[in-house]
Amino acid sequence: MRSAITFILLLVYSFSQSQSITGSWYGKADALMLGSNNNYLTELIIKQKGDEFEGLFGYYFKDGYKSFFVRGRIDKKTKSFVIRKIPVTYFRSVNIDGVDCMMDFLGTITASKVQTSIIGRLTVDPKYSYTCPEMRVVYTLDNNEYGSQDSIIKNSVARKLWSPRQEEIIVNNDPVATPPTAQKRYDRC
Repeated sequence: MRSAITFILLLVYSFSQSQSITGSWYGKADALMLGSNNNYLTELIIKQKGDEFEGLFGYYFKDGYKSFFVRGRIDKKTKSFVIRKIPVTYFRSVNIDGVDCMMDFLGTITASKVQTSIIGRLTVDPKYSYTCPEMRVVYTLDNNEYGSQDSIIKNSVARKLWSPRQEEIIVNNDPVATPPTAQKRYDRC
């Protein structure tokens, strides 16, 4: 009797765990094109509330990192979800500041005794399919980071752009190189 109750509790627990997208997910995205292509190291930090979720979608590409706040809805029956309009750097860009492709992420949660994964793809509007190819994405749940999603999501920056500090601004007093409006401003100093 005791073992039957334990089994039922474990079954209910595993069923409830497999239905949730909450967690820190890490993986990679590969362009689905022939030949050798650049790939992306990606992460999803998600907090689910009912059938809705919010979180952070981030990726590393060549020389940089970008992250974006995302929201979505999960279908509990199919364990699938969609995140719309994620700007992803073009896969053949020289660096992370290249042209962005607006992509949708379609994912499905799969669970086994060994690991929990999200299998998905980044898709683009069909009229841009020759420029921005579809990407295959595979995430694995990191069980060591359970429970820290709120602070990570709350304290993250969607995108930080560099701007020069005051001491890094160079003023050029050469009248040939300085535009006329700027020249007048400097002449009054």
